[in-house]
Amino acid sequence: MWLPISHPNYSSNRSAMFWTVFILLLLFLIMWILFAPIYLSLYWDERHQQAQLRWFGLFRVEVFPAAEQWQVQLQLGFFKKRWSLWQLIQPSSKIKKDKPDARKKKKKNRRLKHPLMMVRRLLGSFHFTRFRLHVDTGDPIWNARLFPLFHLLKSSKKGDWAINFEGHTDVCIVVENRVARLLRAFFLTK
Repeated sequence: MWLPISHPNYSSNRSAMFWTVFILLLLFLIMWILFAPIYLSLYWDERHQQAQLRWFGLFRVEVFPAAEQWQVQLQLGFFKKRWSLWQLIQPSSKIKKDKPDARKKKKKNRRLKHPLMMVRRLLGSFHFTRFRLHVDTGDPIWNARLFPLFHLLKSSKKGDWAINFEGHTDVCIVVENRVARLLRAFFLTK
């Protein structure tokens, strides 16, 4: 039923609809953050040397060589910024470190009972979506010795493994995770 602007229930229906839409958008955003895939990829060969961290739909960080320097590029929506990797790594001489105050209270040491279990669960939450390794050691004898091992690995259907005698090495690794899986692995470790 269409309500004219002068109707007494119009403003209460309008505010209820606003809050409903706002809460649904907030829930959608939280679900997107929890379940949007995060990809960590490494591409390495003679033509491309690139590492990339991408959170689907939110941001992308790339590290790659350009003009005899390694560059870091951040893309956040339509915003794109590029820095030199060496400028980010080297500490600035302008920033002075404050000396720790002896009067400050020490924080309680919160130790995990099983830190290796947490590391194992966190690493177990990652999934390989793509793995490719084509190797040439530069020595034909070593290539021939490694060929049976790589043939066995390739037949196990756990990635694309190969020995080539063409003089180039290609690596492509793409790992996927989600914030929900990381949180689950973190909180299940006691």
